[in-house]
Amino acid sequence: MLNKEEINNIKTELLKRKEDFGQQLKKIAKKDQEIKDNYRTSFPNYGNEDEDNAAEVSVYDSTLSLEGKLELELRKINVALDKINKGQKYGICENCGKEIEKERLKAYPQASKCITCAKKNNK
Repeated sequence: MLNKEEINNIKTELLKRKEDFGQQLKKIAKKDQEIKDNYRTSFPNYGNEDEDNAAEVSVYDSTLSLEGKLELELRKINVALDKINKGQKYGICENCGKEIEKERLKAYPQASKCITCAKKNNK
């Protein structure tokens, strides 16, 4: 079980990651004012030539994919922070109910599953 100092260290890391992901998202998208933790990627405009249009689609596609990944991680971070702030069961696997390994939480503090369950879900 995590002690208070470990929880505080993880909370500090989660807040740092939240800031980092937020900064990355601001560079590629605008915050959605209607939906919490949602961003909207802008479609670039490089011109009207065929090669410009192809470049726009390519950039938009990769940016949209990155936005989705960053938003997902940001949501996971917010869930973990909410659990910590509300004194809920942070560090407990949402699948099996066992404690998530300390090493996993230190490496990936927004983890919601233990290593065993995470591996099962990825197969």
